[in-house]
Amino acid sequence: MLEEVKVQVKDIDLVWHVVLPMLQPAIDLNEGDFDADHVYENLHKETMQLFLGYNTEDIIYAAITEICPYQHNRALRIVLMGGTNINSWVDTDIFENFGKLQGCNRIEIVGRKGWIKKLQSRGYKQTHFIVTKEL
Repeated sequence: MLEEVKVQVKDIDLVWHVVLPMLQPAIDLNEGDFDADHVYENLHKETMQLFLGYNTEDIIYAAITEICPYQHNRALRIVLMGGTNINSWVDTDIFENFGKLQGCNRIEIVGRKGWIKKLQSRGYKQTHFIVTKEL
């Protein structure tokens, strides 16, 4: 049975050595927007949040979120996610519930195209493409 939790700031150091290898592939693909030190620092500042999915034996996934205040909306953005056996844990309830508690009216997921297929059945839709060019 998969359990999910938002990690309290005081407990980040207890799990960081386990979750960083899960998150590193996503960090490596984020075009240099942030690195592991930046994420770690912002988790301690509470400008980012760490979520875990685990069972009695292992941590199965780790996810990093941040709250994005827009002019007319407030979004909980999932910026990094990684783990093993993705089909066993693609569930967004914990993020949706946390977002609502934080006054968010939207969930955003920044990731690769594969997330679209995984999340369509949960009511998510693709609304934007992000196209970049280095200058």
